[in-house]
Amino acid sequence: MKRYSDALSATKTAMELGANDSLDWGNLGDIYMSLGRLSDAESAFKQEVKLEPAGVLSAHGWENLYRIYQSLGRSTEAKAAYEQWQTARKRMPTSKTGF
Repeated sequence: MKRYSDALSATKTAMELGANDSLDWGNLGDIYMSLGRLSDAESAFKQEVKLEPAGVLSAHGWENLYRIYQSLGRSTEAKAAYEQWQTARKRMPTSKTGF
């Protein structure tokens, strides 16, 4: 738990110093999820997809929003997030090497 707390502090500091893009918000959401802070994670992932609505990283945010909504029994929101996740996945580049 201590390492997640350290990661949370470091990520917030980096964001305060100017690193404040969708990747940072996604990392923040991941940390909050690991700490069981689903409400904070939800807010972070919403910011991630807001900053990169059509980008590759939006798939990460939508997937995690889907998982949060599922775990909270919010089925209507889960369905909408799942559909956004699938749409975002279609925009992701595929690797020809299989990695």
